[in-house]
Amino acid sequence: MSEFDPTATTAGSPDAATDAADASQLHTLSILYYVLGGLNAFMLLLGVVFIGAIVLIAARQPAGPAASTGDTPMAAGIALLMILAGFVFSAVCAVLQFMAARRLRERRSARFCQVVAGLSCLSVPLGTLLGVFTFIVLARPSVQALFAARD
Repeated sequence: MSEFDPTATTAGSPDAATDAADASQLHTLSILYYVLGGLNAFMLLLGVVFIGAIVLIAARQPAGPAASTGDTPMAAGIALLMILAGFVFSAVCAVLQFMAARRLRERRSARFCQVVAGLSCLSVPLGTLLGVFTFIVLARPSVQALFAARD
């Protein structure tokens, strides 16, 4: 025989509807983080192809006084360092977004997902929207309870 448990949720109760809505929104956020991570990785790949094309074009140019642009080796080094920093940041963001997508799906590490949401806000406009909506969903007590049950 089963006892009456007032804390148990039934299929028609408001708590069950809230749980279903939370699960649906977490699933949607997970998919969107996979998409944003894929877009970041694709843009990174596109950037590598673009830089490779520039290097090939520059290698075919004749060297000489007419070809010099007046840039110093220091300026070229700083530009290269900034490009490499952008590539590294993009790659790290893509990996973190893939990790956040997985953790949202598994309902683990809410704090990690919030940090990644903050980093995603730097990717205007899609990342900003996704980051803000992630903060809104993860701030709900019912969602926090889902994550607390798994941690």
